[in-house]
Amino acid sequence: LHAALLLASLAALPILAAETWKPHGDEAPVARILLLLAATIGLPYFLLATTTPLLQSWYWRRFRAVVPYRLFALSNLASLLALLGFPVLAEPWLDLAQLGYAWSALYVAFVLLCLYTGWRSLAASHEGERLAAGESAAAARVAPPGAGAQALWLALAAMGSVMLLAVTNHVTQNIASVPFLWVVPLSLYLLTFILSFDHPRWYLRWLFFAAALLLVPAMAANIASLSLHTAVPLYFAGLFVACMVCHGELARAKPAPEHLTRFYLMLSLGGAAGAVLVALVAPNVLSGYFELNIALVLLALLLVLQLRGAARWAALAAAAVTAWFAVAAAIDYGAGKRVMERDFYGVVRTHDREAGGVTYRAMLHGAIMHGGQLTDPRYRGQPADYFGPNSGYGRLFAALNDARPGPRRVGIVGLGAGVVAAYGRAGDAMTFYEISPKVIEIERREFTFLRDSPAAIAIAPGDGRLSLERALKQGGPRGYDVLGIDAFSGDSVPMHLI
Repeated sequence: LHAALLLASLAALPILAAETWKPHGDEAPVARILLLLAATIGLPYFLLATTTPLLQSWYWRRFRAVVPYRLFALSNLASLLALLGFPVLAEPWLDLAQLGYAWSALYVAFVLLCLYTGWRSLAASHEGERLAAGESAAAARVAPPGAGAQALWLALAAMGSVMLLAVTNHVTQNIASVPFLWVVPLSLYLLTFILSFDHPRWYLRWLFFAAALLLVPAMAANIASLSLHTAVPLYFAGLFVACMVCHGELARAKPAPEHLTRFYLMLSLGGAAGAVLVALVAPNVLSGYFELNIALVLLALLLVLQLRGAARWAALAAAAVTAWFAVAAAIDYGAGKRVMERDFYGVVRTHDREAGGVTYRAMLHGAIMHGGQLTDPRYRGQPADYFGPNSGYGRLFAALNDARPGPRRVGIVGLGAGVVAAYGRAGDAMTFYEISPKVIEIERREFTFLRDSPAAIAIAPGDGRLSLERALKQGGPRGYDVLGIDAFSGDSVPMHLI
């Protein structure tokens, strides 16, 4: 069966998506992304993901050795090396098409190697069964894992996955949007799998539980901290300890090799469940970035369940402190906000504050302010803050007023509060490219720059880079007098726009 699927997966090569898959801007992003991934890499990825447990099962059937669980550590070590090596060894030297063809060629080699290994394993399994004939009675006494054990495997795997994604989202969206910063938590996550499944000596249970009882409340207490130098090390250390606890407990609870496929099934289901909760459920049911708050409370409760005696009382105290700080941070996050709504692209908030005797309404996307407006009718059309007359935009448009007195064509990637529209003049044509439907909706409700501008205003929903590319191919907007790249993910322009 596996051989047939491996051969069928070759039909998906090369793994290069056709131009028709590019979004137009009004699609549901999650469904389209999942469909794209399923159509391009679905079967190859599925078969690669099943390789580790399947080869361990084949290894056990052939050699009857207890070693197979160490192969899981080796698999994660290979993943870590690929993760760290790809940006350095492959990406700088090959374009996307070359990468796609190179990967496809390597995948063909993988298929051939896997088919050969499977054939050798099948041929040798009969000998392995004869060698194991004397062990059959003992093997029969190895009871299959019960529902409780399987639920524990699933919960531990899901908790590690939730912590990975919640911490990654929090650090990269709320603290610092540094290129490749997301690689660090993923590397720590893989490292904990390597250490936990390589040898029991790496998982000192008392040490990691003690560290978790200190770090989990500390992480909850610092959710509102935006310091790159203190919050980021705290969360990365907390993630490492949390995943060592989850994966170390998984390694301690692993069953006899006869049941390893069920173990890996529950581990994979748990990891997938954690990913679905953070990536798909949270943006649709939570109005803000509250998944980290929830994850820390659940992690503290998991520590309580895993400990006994006096240690459990310490874990209960840590859980109470964690819950207190997590709830307080959630309340503070939404305090004083006029609007707080969320979509696939992030959390959009608006709030009013007094400035010089007038009210200033600001828009925040994540932790970053994307402009605002003075609500007093006397100043409503006046650009302020870092869009004011002395800003880069202010100076640019002042210079253009002298250099190009006629109508101007302006394109802005990133709408925000729409402040740039205040620089539009009668006869100007201004197009704003905005990827987030929530930003467009809230700008229209909370701010008046677009409707007050004397310029002709248009909004192009969707990814700005793809919208510009598509417009050029269709003979559309060309020759902008101003093209502003004002789309920010955290404190930096997203890499694909750069």
